[in-house]
Amino acid sequence: MQGQENPQPKKHATTLKLLMLGALSLLLLIPTFFIGDIIRERSSLKESVQFEIGDKWGHEQIITGPIISLPYQLLSTQEDGKILTHRGMMHILPENLNIESDLVPIVKRRGIYEAILYNATSKLTGNFEFSELSARLPKEATPLWDEAQISIGISDQRGIKENIVLSLNNKKFETKPGIRGIPNYSNGVSAHLKQFNGENISFSTEISLNGSQRFMVVPLGKTTLFNAHSTWTGPKFMGAFLPEDPILNKEGFEASWKILDFNRNFEQYWNNTTYALSESAFGIEFMEKLTQYQKTERSIKYALLIIALTFSSFFFFEVLKKKKIHPIQYTMVGFGLVMFYLLLISLTEHMSFFKAYFLGAAAIIGINSFYFGSITKSSKNAWGMALTCGVLYSFLYVVLTREDYALLIGSIGLFVSLAVMMWITRKIDWYSIKPSQDE
Repeated sequence: MQGQENPQPKKHATTLKLLMLGALSLLLLIPTFFIGDIIRERSSLKESVQFEIGDKWGHEQIITGPIISLPYQLLSTQEDGKILTHRGMMHILPENLNIESDLVPIVKRRGIYEAILYNATSKLTGNFEFSELSARLPKEATPLWDEAQISIGISDQRGIKENIVLSLNNKKFETKPGIRGIPNYSNGVSAHLKQFNGENISFSTEISLNGSQRFMVVPLGKTTLFNAHSTWTGPKFMGAFLPEDPILNKEGFEASWKILDFNRNFEQYWNNTTYALSESAFGIEFMEKLTQYQKTERSIKYALLIIALTFSSFFFFEVLKKKKIHPIQYTMVGFGLVMFYLLLISLTEHMSFFKAYFLGAAAIIGINSFYFGSITKSSKNAWGMALTCGVLYSFLYVVLTREDYALLIGSIGLFVSLAVMMWITRKIDWYSIKPSQDE
């Protein structure tokens, strides 16, 4: 009959709407990729600034030593009676090496970026014993004690802050820059042992170094004891060995190592051999648990989840309240959700992550809730949407800041979200849903 409305409902409208929302969610990931590139670019810029600051202050420091390098000569007679002199170098490591280090963290800023530096004051004590020297030297070799030197390797000499004076058997020896005779080692200080002739040596010295990122030592002693303490609250213990029962609290950390010669791959005496001593280095890395760029980049990985849950809230409102929301309105809300990440990265460069996250989330929750209230012409709906989005962003913040429990918290949160959706929609007959008159 003419003028009569067709009672037959449009089929599959709900399915098509869901497919549209899925496609829109995926399309909104495109701008998040560009924001991710901005985050990585800013993070790379920060790292370059930190490197430049460290380049002038001092890079990572590795203390290797002390080591005694003892030249020796060996005479041989040829058939024609001519005597030839052969020279060699014996390297001797300490019997005991004790290192006590006080690490003072220092934060330097350049513009909006900051670098974590440190000053390390280390006291080295120990002793050398030469009971095995004669057995280690080639047969009939003569040690040249007048040419012997004691060396301490320092990876970045620019960080040395005070003159290094060695006390050997209570006698003071001024060191000079540079190391000679030790393969693969040239950075550091050394002193000549002109007054010794095979007697055991006890030593002590104090080294003040500026450095950045890492502070490490090489366990050269037959028994090496290393104690380090600092007010830095976020250390990472790294290298070939871990400390025994370190103490970490809000006041800093204290850590101790005990390394034996059995734990490394080089001997107490060696000559005509090249060892990579630094492979046995260990120590502390000064690091932030999570930088603002890392947290923001992690938050982008949850962008699809936040978009999907927000769109789901809008969609269930459509179903339950019989009020249709246009795809363009979904798109506007989606752009607001994406804008959050751009706000977050720009704000974190000028304030703490918590403040930046709170301000960014409040701005996006406010504008989307106001927009939703205008669409539905209801302030009650606006406040309901604000509460829903507030829960979502609070959940995301907990996941981002609880690094060790992120997977557990995220899994529980998703399970709860699914359970809530199933509970709300448990009585909906999806086959009976008809579009509104204005669809």
